Amino acid sequence: MNRNKFYQLVDAACYARMGCSMHDLPDFPYSDYYDDEITSHEEMVSAADMCVEDLVNENMNDALGYWV
Repeated sequence: MNRNKFYQLVDAACYARMGCSMHDLPDFPYSDYYDDEITSHEEMVSAADMCVEDLVNENMNDALGYWV
């Protein structure tokens, strides 16, 4: 597995969860969720899902400031 595949999975998960690309969103430390030790597709999907979950939560927390 490689970093490019990880970013493709993250981008696909972003489209599925938020309807936009990861590139359309504010800066986020995507690479912190990638580890060169990931050897299976399942591990890579899990890491991408964790990344997008944290991204969604961070964006929701940022947006709450506008709603209060």
